[in-house]
Amino acid sequence: MSFKFKTILLFLLVSLVPYTVTMLIFGASLREEQSQNITNLDLSMERIDQNLQNLQNDLAFMARSEVMNDLYTNDLDHRISRMLLSKKEDLHLSGDFFLTTFEGRIIASSDFAAIGTQFGATPLFEKAVISSFENKPVATLSVVYDLENLQRFFTNSNHRHYYLITGEGEKRFQPQEFFESVQVEAPVAAMSGIRVVLEEDKAFAYRLAEKFESWFLLTLGIGGVIIVIIALLFAVALVRPLLRLSDAAKRVTQTKDYTTQVPIDRNDEIGNLADAFNRMIRGMDHAIGEITTLNHEIEDTQREVVFTMGAIGESRCQTGCRILQASRTPLRSR
Repeated sequence: MSFKFKTILLFLLVSLVPYTVTMLIFGASLREEQSQNITNLDLSMERIDQNLQNLQNDLAFMARSEVMNDLYTNDLDHRISRMLLSKKEDLHLSGDFFLTTFEGRIIASSDFAAIGTQFGATPLFEKAVISSFENKPVATLSVVYDLENLQRFFTNSNHRHYYLITGEGEKRFQPQEFFESVQVEAPVAAMSGIRVVLEEDKAFAYRLAEKFESWFLLTLGIGGVIIVIIALLFAVALVRPLLRLSDAAKRVTQTKDYTTQVPIDRNDEIGNLADAFNRMIRGMDHAIGEITTLNHEIEDTQREVVFTMGAIGESRCQTGCRILQASRTPLRSR
């Protein structure tokens, strides 16, 4: 495996693996949060609980009102009943307020027709009325709260609706039933046995989640491609000077051209390596030049020695021939 391929592979692993893991974790957390938000009852339950708490506060305020002193005059002008009726209208209440004796007889009510009758309903809240003269309970103020009041906190559509389940398991105010649905329920804290159910068509509920997954996968793919391109560019930019150094070394080895230089202008380790390579090649070229000059000098010296030895040998040969001739001539004359 080449250094270039190893470098590119390393860049891809270092960049793609953390990116992919991070995106998958982020996507999983978003999907979980989105799935939870599909059937989130928190806002509706907060509004219901706040409304019922306000109703309790109103009941306590009316129980302490000075108008309650009319109990001692048997409420001849119905001031208490008018106050209760006014509060009912302000709250748009489906139900009524009742002021009863401890024996259960209705003294005053927002329902004028019920005055004087026996109270037999189940109140949602009740509060003792304390006499400001005797400082002791003298009556009970209660409110009958119909379940229809909770409907004002429900926002229904063709794909999403609310309904109630009573303690007996009866479903109240359910507009329709979905073929497949997701649902969540929560109890009404102030109403024993009453649960609010939020139901949503399953296909509709997960449409955003599926759309999110499609966009997430597309974003993940585009991001991966961008990272691959950037990693390749960086890896190639990093490896290119090293490849040029390698090619230059091969060229010097093959052509014996020691004038080769690698023009890499960088202020890092690769630049230092290129400078060292160029200095080494220049040094080798200089050394080879000196060796070549020395070889020429040696060749010239050897040539001179050969010529000198040849001349000496020729001179000796001529001298010997003359001596030989001189020694032969007297013998002939004799």
